[in-house]
Amino acid sequence: MNKTANVFYKILYCVIALAFFKLLLDILGRDFVPRTVGESAFRILQWIVGIVILFFVYKGIKRTEKIWEKYGTVVLAVYVVVLFAAQLLFGNELRVNPLYDYSSLFHGATDWVVTGTFERFYDYYYYYPNNIGPMMLLMIAFQMAAKVGFYDFYLVGMIINCVLCAGMVIATYAVCKKMFSASEAVFSLVLYAVYPPMYLMGAVFYTDQLTMIFPVLLYLIYLYLDKCQDKVRMCVWSILMAVVTVVGYILKPTVFIMLIAICAALFLSAQWKKLAMVVAIFVAVYISANLLLDSCIYDTHLSKQVAEQMNTPLETWVMMGLNDNPGFSPDDTEFSRSIKDPQERKEKVRGEIVSRVKDFGFAGMLEHLKNKGILAFSDGSFELSYTFLFGFQKETELADTVTLLGDNYDTYWDSCSSLWYVYLIFCVFYMVKTAVDVFRKKTAEHRWLPVSLASFGLLCFLLLWEVHARYMVNYFSCFILMTVCGVVFLNKCFAKKDADLTQKG
Repeated sequence: MNKTANVFYKILYCVIALAFFKLLLDILGRDFVPRTVGESAFRILQWIVGIVILFFVYKGIKRTEKIWEKYGTVVLAVYVVVLFAAQLLFGNELRVNPLYDYSSLFHGATDWVVTGTFERFYDYYYYYPNNIGPMMLLMIAFQMAAKVGFYDFYLVGMIINCVLCAGMVIATYAVCKKMFSASEAVFSLVLYAVYPPMYLMGAVFYTDQLTMIFPVLLYLIYLYLDKCQDKVRMCVWSILMAVVTVVGYILKPTVFIMLIAICAALFLSAQWKKLAMVVAIFVAVYISANLLLDSCIYDTHLSKQVAEQMNTPLETWVMMGLNDNPGFSPDDTEFSRSIKDPQERKEKVRGEIVSRVKDFGFAGMLEHLKNKGILAFSDGSFELSYTFLFGFQKETELADTVTLLGDNYDTYWDSCSSLWYVYLIFCVFYMVKTAVDVFRKKTAEHRWLPVSLASFGLLCFLLLWEVHARYMVNYFSCFILMTVCGVVFLNKCFAKKDADLTQKG
């Protein structure tokens, strides 16, 4: 199995590295298209400066490692409190008027608490049952607040969002400390701290933001499970992993990609008992959660028969992703809904998918997939402007900066994306370095595999699906982890060169 596993490791690391290296080149190349030569040169200078600053910040943290070993958790606590306060402050300033899907979640949950039903949104949830989970989460939070006499439900949504975001930061810190040391853990806080959208997402408690904690939390659980030998503890970690996965999946299905990556890592490391336990417990928890969800929703509010008739088939989203604009398409939605019979609907949509792929041709399809990859991973602003365009509940000076039509938005977007591209450069360096090391038969820490493999899985999914830039947001923590790895690896490369030069001298 070891020889076979090594072959699979080589294939996986190579494919992941090549895919993201190509994606990075595509993103950086597209960034130059609307710019003059001078603007492009300044853009490159920004990236170089960003790389150098982050590298030397890490070196400075590493040289004072004893301080962080002692006070790292204090720094974490202070940052989490500051982040939470800032998100609430900016969130209150940027309260939006919920529209479209966001309205169905927020107002649906509000109606459920106030009137006992979300009847005016029944049609929406017949068409899009994937958003029932997030609406239920908000409803439970609103109901708990209402029981203690608190009725500012928008603030409740912001608090839930900010708490989950803080959990993501804490989980990232824990992963870095477990895999490296307190220095790398503190450096991960720096990467979060200097990233502007982190402070502005409080007001947008949609599925992307609500699930940011889940991939990194699942990976942290995997790290504990991976080294665990006691059967009872293995069972406990597997149960916790299953519960976190199911909750995350109900909120946003892409969370499931991380569990697939973890199972792949357990398979390649021949941890059969753990793999069997994780899969079996997940299936049991998933079935139980579905039965509970059905009893809460379909036995009380919605009809199973009507749902089977009206649910939007998965193929519709694939069809939308084959438009020149691969985002949500009202025309494709109407085409899908116009076919009454569910089986006929699926067949006709599948036929349209085949037709569009043929129309693209091989070269055209490659170009289309390239454009989808750029769209999905090139926006460093978390695409919060999409929600902010709904309009704010009160006038705010921040509108000129954070909304797409604002006078300062281009500067804000450039700043966010420039920093994001620096993170991506470090991520790709980590992926390429790992692939090269594995091919040279050097040791590689395969426990990192689920992070890059899940990110690759997300890329593959988004190339297949209907796409918006915000769809990668819930895997932001994985890119933070890979950025840390990239900086650490770069530091080791320079340290080795210095050691070699000293030895030669």
